[in-house]
Amino acid sequence: MVLRLSAIIIGLVSWVSVAFGAATLENPSPGALKSGIGLLSGWVCNATRVEISFDGGARMFVPYGSDRADTQGVCGDANNGFGLTINYNNLGDGPHTATLYVDGRVATQVRFTVRTLGTDFLRGVTGQGTITLSDGKRVNVQWEETTQGFTITGYEGGGTTSVDAQLRKLLGTWRITAIYGDGSTFESLYTFSALTTIDGTRVVTGTVKDQGEYPLVAGLTVQIEPRYTRPEVHPYALSWEDSLTCYVEVFALPSPTTLTGWSWGSPKLVNPDCEGVFENPTLRLEGVRISGS
Repeated sequence: MVLRLSAIIIGLVSWVSVAFGAATLENPSPGALKSGIGLLSGWVCNATRVEISFDGGARMFVPYGSDRADTQGVCGDANNGFGLTINYNNLGDGPHTATLYVDGRVATQVRFTVRTLGTDFLRGVTGQGTITLSDGKRVNVQWEETTQGFTITGYEGGGTTSVDAQLRKLLGTWRITAIYGDGSTFESLYTFSALTTIDGTRVVTGTVKDQGEYPLVAGLTVQIEPRYTRPEVHPYALSWEDSLTCYVEVFALPSPTTLTGWSWGSPKLVNPDCEGVFENPTLRLEGVRISGS
């Protein structure tokens, strides 16, 4: 009886820890160096309200409940992500402390450092350059005012393929099947036809053909879809629109002839310029190459 009671108590403590105590602030990470406009993010297993404060200041509400499949094993479900876009420059140069609150209680604290360019928002400047990483990659970057930071425009060396070599893998025509949550499907033809440069970024242009034919632009996810947080899983992204909907899609090429990914849709009635926030992906994508190398 004593052993059984002990086992029950241990089980309850473990359940409470998972259900209420598991919380991680991933960005900023401990000791991180931050600047510009970026994401504050992490996950909590179970919460009604998530808040953040900096240096003991006022608490700010943080949207909570986005899909994080990597927390399934810890939390027992996946809708545990939280995130907030902030301008770290507003905090000023020097050390800072971020305190995460879950349902009014302190869940964790992270200390990090901010470096700015002497202002909270630098306007009217341009610039580009090349940096060399420890693995030998030479990375081309350019200043991006909207994010108050530098964006990768290409790289070479380091034993990896160049941006153009990666993009050439897309060239050709693909039959792509979009799969709804209920299992229903529809097919479209995606033709990636030409490598070009748009606003300093190397991309592939082409068309999507279903009930009509619409132009598309595709490229590396880290360059053309920075809102997506897992480019290592889906290195390619594209955007296109028809008369009713704006689409953003991310995908990978498991082999030279197959494609897998996800699609987001945003109605033009609420997002007429296709610049708004896209919700969780609504369609799973599976594709096969039908022409091209």
